Amino acid sequence: MPLVLETPMAHRGIEEWLRLPNPLQMYYLAKEVNEKVGFECLLLAMDFEHMLSIRLEPEKVIEALPPDGGSYVRVLHVGYPAALAPAHIPIPLGSEQQLYLYKIMYLLRKKQFGTDPKKDFYIVFERGGGPDPIKQSVIALRKIIEFLEKDVKPEELIKHPEFFGIATGEFASPERQWVIIREHAFDPLKGLIATPEEEYTALGKAALEKGAPPEKWKKEELK
Repeated sequence: MPLVLETPMAHRGIEEWLRLPNPLQMYYLAKEVNEKVGFECLLLAMDFEHMLSIRLEPEKVIEALPPDGGSYVRVLHVGYPAALAPAHIPIPLGSEQQLYLYKIMYLLRKKQFGTDPKKDFYIVFERGGGPDPIKQSVIALRKIIEFLEKDVKPEELIKHPEFFGIATGEFASPERQWVIIREHAFDPLKGLIATPEEEYTALGKAALEKGAPPEKWKKEELK
């Protein structure tokens, strides 16, 4: 079981305390140590949010890695990419964030990330907060992995609507969305509809207690 070095996150005031913050530095350290001991005991974990928080652009860092640099990266911590780490925000299916993550991982795969079937590589979604902390993140990441394995270039994804979940049968397909819309079309009116005071008669006591007073109905009509 190798030890992985994770790209650090910097809070204000501790910038000068960071050691080896760049994955490029970690790569050369891990390569040297592994060659000295004769087996893979030291590898890398990339966290794109952490990198952005210390003003490291993931694309430029990955491009600077040697051709085998991605093979040393065994773990990716991913989420909605935000510079204000730790954000841990879910990744919406079909979003710009999903496409951005794909572009970064595609570059990393060209440096041998996930290409060796004899080695294990992990993409970890860091759970977000709020009432629905995961949302569509797992689906979005599965799509990313599927198309990485197909070696589809980022600029060609526009030809594959299923990547964004909008093809027939997919999670965000037009057919499925119309079904959801029809099923929930009247949800905003739930508990709001009541019979107003009639012009030449009176409503029962229960109807008046449930609905708004007659004068409020008149005001609403004028609006």
